Amino acid sequence: MYYSLIQVDVGDNPDRVRPGREWLGNIYSVHQRLFMAFPNAIQRVNDPNFLLRFVPDAFVQGVQNGTRNFLYRIENRIGPGSPSAVILVQSNNEPDWNYAFQNARTLLTCDPRVWEYTTQYEKGERLRFRICMNLSKRTKQIRDRNGCIHALEKSKRLAFTWDSDRDRDKQIAEWFSSKAKNHGFSIKECTVENTGWVRGWKSERIENDSHTKAKTNHRILHRSVTLNGILIVKDESIFHTALVHGIGHAKAFGFGLLSVKRD
Repeated sequence: MYYSLIQVDVGDNPDRVRPGREWLGNIYSVHQRLFMAFPNAIQRVNDPNFLLRFVPDAFVQGVQNGTRNFLYRIENRIGPGSPSAVILVQSNNEPDWNYAFQNARTLLTCDPRVWEYTTQYEKGERLRFRICMNLSKRTKQIRDRNGCIHALEKSKRLAFTWDSDRDRDKQIAEWFSSKAKNHGFSIKECTVENTGWVRGWKSERIENDSHTKAKTNHRILHRSVTLNGILIVKDESIFHTALVHGIGHAKAFGFGLLSVKRD
């Protein structure tokens, strides 16, 4: 596998518009640009300078044979003082960031760094971890504005909410611990660094009744949480799969990349 570190130019003034800052404001655009780092052989030959319109089929797909080709996490610290933003990308194929950003250099402060990475850990190992998760759950019940609960025919994914009379961080840690059991590890320590929302939109062209095409924006909105802590490997094979495939929902939008290092 490969790791890449991409440093985004967000400027030093939160009130001044910067291309990198605007780019990070739409998670769909971020995913699409990262996707562009994996052109297939035909794309490289037919469009070496990447001047033609982006067509996903000309690139290595985000998911191949049930395995996501790349995962990523945005480490976004935009704000007063010392603003910074980096994107960590984990991929099965070696990325070509020169190709992806050759017409969008203003988004970056420097060339991305790339290095190879091997995920070999043993049962019982104690590891520090970091992950950004889509804080959500599936349910067959929904509560209306009046507080009444209604049953659903099919389960629906909703943003995770916590009981106001219990500690929020403890509830989130319990939620993540329940997921860890199915991914070959257990949680020793878990700290909630921050919660928030990941936003974006995808522009689509649709045909209306007059058979003319009109633009519409499909909104993307996911509750997020960044977690740090210590885990214990329980099953090295299942744990390896979690590292490669990621954990949880909405991986295309920056969730699920589990980063670990020996404690």
